[in-house]
Amino acid sequence: MCRKFFLLISFVVVLSLVGNAGGQPTGNILIEYWNDIGGTVLSDLYDNALYPDSPDDHEFLTSFDRTYDRPAPYNDNYGARIRGYLYPPETGDYNFWIAGDDACEFLLSTDDDPANVVRIVWIDGWCDPYDWDNTGGSDNPDQASAAPVTLQAGQKYYIESGLKEGGGGDGVAVAWQGPGIAERAVISGDYLSSIPLPVVFLMAAKPIPADGAVDVDVLTLEWTAGEGAVSHKVYLSADATVDESDFLAEGPLALTFADLAPGADYYWRVDEVDADGAVIEGNVWSFSTLPIEAHFPGPEDGAEGVALDSKLSWTAGKGAIMHDVYFGTDEAAVAAADPSTFQGKLMDTSFDPGPLDPFTSYYWKVDEFAIIVTNPGPVWSFQSFDPDKASGPVPADGAADVDSMPVLSWMAGETAFQHDVYFGTDADLVAAGDASVSQGQLTEASFAPAEALDRGIT
Repeated sequence: MCRKFFLLISFVVVLSLVGNAGGQPTGNILIEYWNDIGGTVLSDLYDNALYPDSPDDHEFLTSFDRTYDRPAPYNDNYGARIRGYLYPPETGDYNFWIAGDDACEFLLSTDDDPANVVRIVWIDGWCDPYDWDNTGGSDNPDQASAAPVTLQAGQKYYIESGLKEGGGGDGVAVAWQGPGIAERAVISGDYLSSIPLPVVFLMAAKPIPADGAVDVDVLTLEWTAGEGAVSHKVYLSADATVDESDFLAEGPLALTFADLAPGADYYWRVDEVDADGAVIEGNVWSFSTLPIEAHFPGPEDGAEGVALDSKLSWTAGKGAIMHDVYFGTDEAAVAAADPSTFQGKLMDTSFDPGPLDPFTSYYWKVDEFAIIVTNPGPVWSFQSFDPDKASGPVPADGAADVDSMPVLSWMAGETAFQHDVYFGTDADLVAAGDASVSQGQLTEASFAPAEALDRGIT
């Protein structure tokens, strides 16, 4: 993250308000959280793709102190940012201290503009709670301000703190001392106010179904309301362009009923309306509903290199109570649900076809039985593979216009350490491994014929 820092070139830094003066403390300050971020240095937070615009959560602190009481599982592997304004009680010189676990910093602007912040104190490692004098923890030479900072009463100053927690103890706190603050103490809410709440917290969030969810089977759409929202306008669309024509409902509850078709893609948005009638447009979320057909086959449709002992599996369609399985090597017969390929009505969403033949194309489908109707499924295919046999020939099987001096190669079987090579123009002799077409036992998975091949010959 890029920040604009002013170089401290004297022992005393004078900070005076250049922009808007005034404002009053509100008794709190905003802290934002980014969860599930590993590491213990601030760059782990600042370089994360979700920082700074997409925090996971937030709350308001009543002092500049968020130390060691965040509940599990959110007390490890997270980052935090505290932002607001500081109101010094008297004009004069102030000193600052920071305590935190793990890395943390405290920034103070020359005025109320975040662009003018100066890094005052920081910790690259960790320390114990409120250990302002660094009696334990890592070596933290910059934990106390190097020089007093002159602040003016009646002015407000933008302040910010970053925290990156790995594991173990967690938190950050900032203390100060100066005119009107006789004893070193955590900065009280009496001298703080929060920044205006970022719009991300005014927007609807945490959709249910989750954004990008598949196989959704619900009757309602739900979400977490944005702060201050008194009503919610819901839009639902079959395409990614969500506009006024897709209006579904408006109401005071953070949920609405929706009549969803099976096997369909949906896009939706919730716009929050505050008490003044202002509308905060939400993000567009998407999900797909559970289809009535069998889906998500395993092996995947078109898969190659499938092991000979593989079992088949799938996800059941909506309302299915039994599954009619068809399996074989004849695609047309499987597609037509020919009785010769029928493997039975199964209760489970898996089928064991037994040992497969190597290097064979198989076709299969599952028709879902749902009491009064049977919903036919698509035909899937895969190709089996014997890992102990040679495969992947170069030139490929059936290749034409091959160079007259080719180098033949292949993928060796997993357990092979030598290769018996048979090569010639008689397919039956090669298939039988006849001695007349043997090229010997090779240690490399390649073979070059000794003479140029006759053109136009298989």
